[in-house]
Amino acid sequence: MRRASQRLLDSRLLPFRDEDPARVQNLKTVAQAFVQLQEKRQVADYHNGIRWTHTESLLAQEYLVSLLIKLRE
Repeated sequence: MRRASQRLLDSRLLPFRDEDPARVQNLKTVAQAFVQLQEKRQVADYHNGIRWTHTESLLAQEYLVSLLIKLRE
C-alpha cells in the first residue's frame, strides 16, 4: 500500500488525465496521509531511541483498540 500510494503521488508515473481535479486531490491527500502514517508506524515499531509520553502511549493504545472494536449505536 505504501508503494502504491507513493506511485500515486508521482504524477510522472501515474498521470490523471481527464479526471475531476477535486477527486484527484482527495485521492492524493489520502495517499500522502497513508505514507506519513506508515513512516510514523515504522518509527514507533523499530526506533527505540524515541521516548513516548504516558499520554501519547495511552492515545496510541486507544486508537489500536478502536480498530478492533465495532462501535454500537
